[in-house]
Amino acid sequence: MIQDCFDLTLLEALLAQQEQQKIVQGLDAVQQRLRQRKEIEAQLSALASYLHACQQRLQRLPRLPVWQEVQWAQAVLALPNLALLEVDTDGLDEHAHVLRVLLLAKDEQVIFETFIAPERPIPDKIRDLNGIQDELANAPSLETVWPDLLAALRGRYVLSYNRPFDLDMLQRAGARIGQSMPVILGDDLMPHVSAYVHRYAAKLETLCEQFGFPLPTPPRRTAWHRAQGQARLLAAMAQARFTGAGTPDGQDGATDDDEDEQPF
Repeated sequence: MIQDCFDLTLLEALLAQQEQQKIVQGLDAVQQRLRQRKEIEAQLSALASYLHACQQRLQRLPRLPVWQEVQWAQAVLALPNLALLEVDTDGLDEHAHVLRVLLLAKDEQVIFETFIAPERPIPDKIRDLNGIQDELANAPSLETVWPDLLAALRGRYVLSYNRPFDLDMLQRAGARIGQSMPVILGDDLMPHVSAYVHRYAAKLETLCEQFGFPLPTPPRRTAWHRAQGQARLLAAMAQARFTGAGTPDGQDGATDDDEDEQPF
């Protein structure tokens, strides 16, 4: 054991002895002081090695949840007007159109849901990624559902995974029909849960699987499943539940490398 290489009591005694002897005279006295100081240096070197080994052991311990994020999740879950938002689109660029909007309560009950008639053909890949199949056949236009959407959002604290994307898509959708989005109070779940698990920008489905409630795979995975995943992640954070793995691949700051058409 490394700690057997140094003696803290001996180190303290040697230092105290050196401190008490203010004046050293004679060859024997000097040589004795030199031997003591060499022993002090050896003891300090052994102590430094031991402390370094302890620091490495500390760094290898399993990650713990970030307590600030636990408190954040508890505060958010206590809000009576909390809603979890999911927005499906036919793409990711500035020309993308909204196909579905879902608001889910923290108890996983649907607050609001609407499909929106597409303005262009939807590739099968996009349908599979969003879990949308025949629901768009008789969907209303954006102009028709817009007032109901705003009414559903009004007074809500809206949480979303990659919230900037969702709000940007809604703002662009409103602008196409000459409408503006009101200020939507809320927060982005992604940076909070990423900090909580010590992993930057982890995908929603990756985190849900880690925490024990995997999402269905496309094309069965829908906006409802993703919103449910958000609700369950938030509840897990509030209870300080943790996967125990820290970064899933063992590397700090790791991100999901696989490319996906979904921004989450």
